[in-house]
Amino acid sequence: MNRKETVVLVLILMAAFGAVVGYLQTRSDPPRGTAPPFFYEIEATDIVSVRVEQGGMAESFVWDEEAEEWRFDDEVGESVDEERWGGMPVLLAGPRIERTLPDGLELDALGLEPPMASVIIGLEPSGEFRVLIGRRTPDGSAHYVKQSNNDTVFLVNAAWGDVISRLVTEPPRVVEADSDTP
Repeated sequence: MNRKETVVLVLILMAAFGAVVGYLQTRSDPPRGTAPPFFYEIEATDIVSVRVEQGGMAESFVWDEEAEEWRFDDEVGESVDEERWGGMPVLLAGPRIERTLPDGLELDALGLEPPMASVIIGLEPSGEFRVLIGRRTPDGSAHYVKQSNNDTVFLVNAAWGDVISRLVTEPPRVVEADSDTP
């Protein structure tokens, strides 16, 4: 093989290698700046209370600054089960929207008037923030949601609404271990 053929072969191999690397990088890395916007954004550390209302039931939780833990906001004031509560403040700090819906929708048809569930988030130092959670979409993948002070309706992932609703239907209470069990 002469020198000219060797140079051409090396250039072809370099181009093929570059094409493979470029292809693999575009497949593995999601494009930057394409994450959907947040429904709302608050600092998880600013959340000092949470009240979830659903179907005539409600549960309230409060941050105990002294004990540095979340507690049920009731007469007993027991600690929440940290295994279940875990990242709840981060989850409540704001989900990403899947879609913004057009204005003028019938809120009652979406389960937003009255809401299927509502979340009142107490913030330090700025007061309260209220989120209304409606029905699931027909395909079951999202919930209709809106802020109480805004008429715009959004879709957020159904898992977000389901986890919030479970705070009422399955409160994160500490379950005492049964001493009779081996």
